[in-house]
Amino acid sequence: MKTRINTYKVYTCVTWAVAALAVTLSGCTTVQTFPDKARAGDTITLSVGSADGMTRLNTTISYNSDAGSSVDLTPNIRAITKIYPDKTSEAWLFDDQLLGNIPTYSNHGPWETVVVIDLPASMPVGTGNIQVTTAATYPTAALSVNSIPISLEILDGVGAPNPFNYRVTGSTDFTGNLSSLEPLPQAVIRTPVGASAPDYGAIELVVRATIKKNDGSGTGTPTSDIRIVVDDMGSTNLSSQLQSSWVKNNKLITVNFISPTGLMKYYESRFSIVLKPGNIFADPQPSIISATYYDINGNVTTGPTPTITVE
Repeated sequence: MKTRINTYKVYTCVTWAVAALAVTLSGCTTVQTFPDKARAGDTITLSVGSADGMTRLNTTISYNSDAGSSVDLTPNIRAITKIYPDKTSEAWLFDDQLLGNIPTYSNHGPWETVVVIDLPASMPVGTGNIQVTTAATYPTAALSVNSIPISLEILDGVGAPNPFNYRVTGSTDFTGNLSSLEPLPQAVIRTPVGASAPDYGAIELVVRATIKKNDGSGTGTPTSDIRIVVDDMGSTNLSSQLQSSWVKNNKLITVNFISPTGLMKYYESRFSIVLKPGNIFADPQPSIISATYYDINGNVTTGPTPTITVE
């Protein structure tokens, strides 16, 4: 399938994205692949729920034929990425009973994790299921994909991986680079799920991070090589009118969150420090220096202790 897209080169395929979004409304794991029938060699996708921290490094996937054979699909993972509903849709803006519950039970945005796999030539013909095993964290109100078999029927014949070709201008087709949709190495600042806390007017987090080039040289990484990505929690952020800003002073990164409505939930302060390729977090590994919570009147108050993980 060829998809015409713009010069921002967002390599994606409308078909599998729409299929995965069908279950994003509840952050669930599908019990079938998309498509649910394929030939050896074809490309399939799995919608595996609202997984937090799922990567190729902590995930294994196998196909178990009903006839008794098994095939390791882990080397054939093409990409693991997240998709979201349209941010002007009813699902994103007003469906608090579904999407709104994901931040409450996970402390992260309402996303669906999608795995793209090129099936190997060794797939046995017939019915069976895919088993995903991952160390990723799931919302406390949802099952992990680890406990859900995903059915797939292998048809006779030989298929081919989908190149996800796209065209910008003219008549030249380019092959889509799905790996560019995967998360870059980052330091993720999270708060514990289910903490008992009031609403806040502001939160300030200070992180110390030593950043160097891949070869270990230098410690003066420019601000232009750093991105602070605040996790978008949909209607939760919109209700609190969340505003954020950050500043880097040598090795200290200070991130400020403000809610003029005083309705900010503690978990809205989740963010990632993402480095431009060519940079790494060096020892000592990033650490949280302070977390300060304020009520709507600007008074310091209590709040949960955040954690930081390099992923």
